[in-house]
Amino acid sequence: QMLFRKFQLNPDKENLEELVESADRGILFRPNNSKVALETGKIFLALLGEDLVLDPEAKSRIRKEANRMMAEATDRRPNDAMHAAYRAFCHAETGQWEQSRQWAGIALELDARNPHADKDLANFPFRVDGRVGELNIEQELNRIRSKKLIKTE
Repeated sequence: QMLFRKFQLNPDKENLEELVESADRGILFRPNNSKVALETGKIFLALLGEDLVLDPEAKSRIRKEANRMMAEATDRRPNDAMHAAYRAFCHAETGQWEQSRQWAGIALELDARNPHADKDLANFPFRVDGRVGELNIEQELNRIRSKKLIKTE
């Protein structure tokens, strides 16, 4: 979190590299913990949503790292609908529409097979950067699958 704040205050290449290296250490230090990769991916996604002045290379690197962390999370926990949902959101936010639709389908399929009502994606608001969206996660995934994607940049 400290390096995230440091990068927010000074979004230069050196601070980005330090943030990526720290993220790598975090996921390597906890090889069986999917949540570390998921939350780190959310941090990178949050950076894309901020009003930071970033050069194209830095934006590209942040997109790459967000997707890499989400992939790591789903690799570590492939049957988790929430992890798959955030991977779909990440692909949508980084402009990878086909992968986004694919992962939205996977998340909805996993959610449908989940016998625990308290973990149903319809019960959770969509949030990445601390803000809550108007749709729940299931609705957001259905929006992605229906190709009603809005790219903001």
